[in-house]
Amino acid sequence: MHLRYRQSDTVSKQPVFLSPTNDNLFSLLSEELIGEIFLKLPIKSIVQLKCVCKSWETLISDPQFAKTHLRVKNHQRLAFSVKTKPYQIVSYPLNPLFNTPSTPVTPDCFSSTEKNNTFCIIGSCNGLLCLFDIDKRCARLCNPSIKWKSKKSPKAVLGKLKVECYGFGYDQVNDKYKVLIVLQNNKRKKLTKVYTFGEDSWKTIQNFPSSPTRLLGKFVSGTLNWVVDKRGASSSSSSSNQMTILSFNLEKETFGELLMPQNDVPYGNKTTLYVLGNCLCVCYDAIVGKNNNWSVWMMKEYGVAESWTKLKILPRNYISQPTIVDPMFFSERGTVLLGTTNSSCLVPYVYNLYQCGLDCPFLSREGIVLDLHIYRESMISL
Repeated sequence: MHLRYRQSDTVSKQPVFLSPTNDNLFSLLSEELIGEIFLKLPIKSIVQLKCVCKSWETLISDPQFAKTHLRVKNHQRLAFSVKTKPYQIVSYPLNPLFNTPSTPVTPDCFSSTEKNNTFCIIGSCNGLLCLFDIDKRCARLCNPSIKWKSKKSPKAVLGKLKVECYGFGYDQVNDKYKVLIVLQNNKRKKLTKVYTFGEDSWKTIQNFPSSPTRLLGKFVSGTLNWVVDKRGASSSSSSSNQMTILSFNLEKETFGELLMPQNDVPYGNKTTLYVLGNCLCVCYDAIVGKNNNWSVWMMKEYGVAESWTKLKILPRNYISQPTIVDPMFFSERGTVLLGTTNSSCLVPYVYNLYQCGLDCPFLSREGIVLDLHIYRESMISL
């Protein structure tokens, strides 16, 4: 809110707040300058400003403002769904988890579905979370930052087919958000479908050519990616040349392959993909002698095998109970946020790479935590 002083108030210096509908305000500040000021504000403040006047609502509701805000701001949060009735999306800002993990942090909660629906978060992009109802085979988008949710998609298929894998991402060329799902019947016959949000139906495409080691495809650079074993998903271990990365181009809706990092340690079924700093990463157990380590490689230029770079070997003896460890975020201060499976519940840990210390952030919550994801705050909606 702009303020100035009247000449008659030179003694008391009491500020006079100007209404945004006052002509004097707009004579002092152009619409472009007001927009620049808004871009520097937190999203909660921007949402409140939409209610001040019609012109501000129009400015803030412009899709271009949301896209510009996404480029300017980079506030990231940890989000997960909680198995309650109804399911809830719970999110926490990342900074307190790194800086003061033992201090309770107040979460934001968002009920994003009907009471009887069961859903999982299958990806995030540009501040949007994609929710997939496994039972009803439908998807929807939500943005917890602005309490927005889209209409549910049509059902992907009738009948009870097993979900083999899925993924969510953004087709930047066509400015479309898409979700892919691979279904399989009891005779192992596959059906691969793509839904573009805003359209009326799912599209059947070329069948998914392999069996992935994990259900969730990772979005990066306009593609969805899975680790696949060319010998089949039932193999207990594979050498480097038998594991590959299957990619799905969201614009062209075609499949391709990427080479894995070349190393001397065999890949196993726990080899997984992640996205850190907008780069694709491969993580795997590296057992050498009596040392049980965890190796992380980053593809610094997507699609270029020569750009694979070894980031860090993390000792796994600090985390003994969980069976799965997911790297979720690396901070500039040398700490990494880990998602771990513990007693059928996902739990985040903060590991310091330099001090080799481990903290469990204090998150106040009720119910079973599912689907840990990192997302950016944004004003994006469809």
